[in-house]
Amino acid sequence: MSQLPECLQELQIMLQDYTRKVLDLPQGYRRAAILIPLFQNKNNWFLLFTRRTERVSHHKNEISFPGGRFDTSQDENLIQTAIREANEEVGCEDIEVLGLLDDIFTISQYVVTPVVGYITEDFDLKCANHNSDEIEYVIKVALNKISDPEKYWTEAVPYKGDNLFHVPFFNYDGEIIWGATGRILANFLNILTRFELPCRSEMIGLNQWIVQEDEDYSNLSEI
Repeated sequence: MSQLPECLQELQIMLQDYTRKVLDLPQGYRRAAILIPLFQNKNNWFLLFTRRTERVSHHKNEISFPGGRFDTSQDENLIQTAIREANEEVGCEDIEVLGLLDDIFTISQYVVTPVVGYITEDFDLKCANHNSDEIEYVIKVALNKISDPEKYWTEAVPYKGDNLFHVPFFNYDGEIIWGATGRILANFLNILTRFELPCRSEMIGLNQWIVQEDEDYSNLSEI
């Protein structure tokens, strides 16, 4: 495992002290985990997303982080789930975990745990061999561009009849990131901004992202 860049050492320490929201598992829901993959290229920081195919069971053609369902036969914990799924979906193996973010509910009845990880290997050589049954293609998203407030908005999305939820949307060069993935991305940008890391300007730019309050989805499982 290579040495973490100083910026990520600071982020790892902060995440270890972060009191994250841990959600109980309602009846009928399952555990899942996603990886928020960070990597660096020419002094710029990027996140890795995937465009899902039409052949997957849920969230067809949507943009997502690599991840999937917790498997008791393969995973000792949700960190292992995130790393295993990232390896299966996009071929990344050499990942250093930095910490965990807040759990979220999804409309497909999962409780998802986001795991922040640093891809220490050469992304283009080792992480571009995606699973074509699940992944249409991979998307490299520059943090200093996606954190531009002009690329962000919210929309009221209907759920089970008359229920409406205000969901984050991001537009990255025509790729629309929204739903659970948008909420996780917004939460990640919120945390980077609130931590006030010395290297924040290096990662997302100063005065870029404006902290957004996540709508309370805590009753989602009861509707």
